[in-house]
Amino acid sequence: MPSITRPGPLRNFTRIVLAILALSGVLALAYRDALTKNWANISVDASESGLEAIELPYSPHEAVQRVTSLVASLPRWMIVTVNGAEGSIQLVHTTRFWRFNDDVRLKFEPLGEKRCRMTGESRSRVGKADFGQNARNLKEVRYAVLAMIAAADQAETPQK
Repeated sequence: MPSITRPGPLRNFTRIVLAILALSGVLALAYRDALTKNWANISVDASESGLEAIELPYSPHEAVQRVTSLVASLPRWMIVTVNGAEGSIQLVHTTRFWRFNDDVRLKFEPLGEKRCRMTGESRSRVGKADFGQNARNLKEVRYAVLAMIAAADQAETPQK
């Protein structure tokens, strides 16, 4: 009767090391952008989900006012300058743990009489990589603005 042999401890160790190396390679590829750039954009042609430009049902001046009020209520955000005539807001976001400051600029481009498009940029002041923090900054503001629009739509819709 043939005997069943088990792989030895060295063989198991080799398999574990190879699995760890493969996993770290996959993680390195996943975080490639986060390790090589210290900025992110909200744009019309965004390649990353959650960083697409959004259209607001307000004039640029009104959008600047509403978004300024919204951002003032978010933790770790500071409003630096507000320019309703230009349709822009300069902000600073402070990271939670290390307290790094990231500069954020939101721009509101007119699309018609009562519509505008919000684009933006977040840039780290320090370092060559941000580990995805700038994208998270923009997504936080973007999702808050989308929630504000949804709440306004809900309030305007008559209840049946």
